[in-house]
Amino acid sequence: MHSKDTLLAQYDMHTRLFLNSLAGFTDEVANKRAVPGINHVKWLAGHLLAVRVNMGKAAGTEVPFDWQDIFKAGSSALDDASVYPALDVVIAKWNEVTPAIRAAFASLTDDKLDSPSLFPQPCGDTFCSMWAFLEHHQAYTIGQVSLIRRMDGLEAMKYD
Repeated sequence: MHSKDTLLAQYDMHTRLFLNSLAGFTDEVANKRAVPGINHVKWLAGHLLAVRVNMGKAAGTEVPFDWQDIFKAGSSALDDASVYPALDVVIAKWNEVTPAIRAAFASLTDDKLDSPSLFPQPCGDTFCSMWAFLEHHQAYTIGQVSLIRRMDGLEAMKYD
């Protein structure tokens, strides 16, 4: 299997797991920190969406996204949850932009995958390795949401 096929399979899995990890969260619960000092679920969901939108941009597709500043990398959740869109709005935006971004990734050439990475990261210096790292980042963040699910009394995330 070509690395692009493997990364597309991860992309598809993370698309599904993102939704599964958020199932059952209310806005009220998604706005609270499970423990002091960690990001709340709504910020984690929005951050995953922001990363996905940036991945799409790097792959050559622009999708509208109005919340880049509040969900950007290197930031963390603000205490005032009213600045964030409702969780169902974040999920709807995820569902809206995901197909276009996937199509952009599916159309990447080997030359593009082998081109230099846009930013340094720990698993290589090509666009393909950057994409792999960002897929890992999605898995890591979905895992955080899944742990918070259990802390909030929700059932474990499903893989179906």
